[in-house]
Amino acid sequence: MQKQRIREIKGKICAEFGFKPVFPVDGSQMVASEIFGADCSLMSRTDVKVGLFNLSPFRGPSADPGTVFELGYMYALGKRVFGYTNSESDYRGRIKGWTKDSNNKLWDQHGYFVEDYKLADNLMVECAVLSSGGVVKRVKEQPVSERDPLAALEAFRACLRELRSRIP
Repeated sequence: MQKQRIREIKGKICAEFGFKPVFPVDGSQMVASEIFGADCSLMSRTDVKVGLFNLSPFRGPSADPGTVFELGYMYALGKRVFGYTNSESDYRGRIKGWTKDSNNKLWDQHGYFVEDYKLADNLMVECAVLSSGGVVKRVKEQPVSERDPLAALEAFRACLRELRSRIP
């Protein structure tokens, strides 16, 4: 499913819950610095009060680093942030080849400590969400299509449902 089509679907889901979506800039015709500036400006706007971030694993065990930056940026602005993911497993469960030492600490194949906090992603990501008053919704789901395994539409809907229950 194409990116634009997923935005349309997510826009309709937002409308079902009474929200007006604001999506990151489509930078396909822009240089990197323009995309960065436009996204930061968009997130800084005063009428954007809450951010929903797709934390589905992207090219590895963790969320897209650009998405994580955006989440942290909005958190630093004092805005509420929520996350959703198409993976029910903890971050630790997505790390391959870890071993446990005599102190029950986990280490990856390169000798780096593996977080084992039962969180959906790195502790800095999920703790920012929780600290802002948000939640991370985990919904195991199959990709909408092979072309876009990150749509996470059911997790997105669950996140919006939670957000709606918290906003009068």
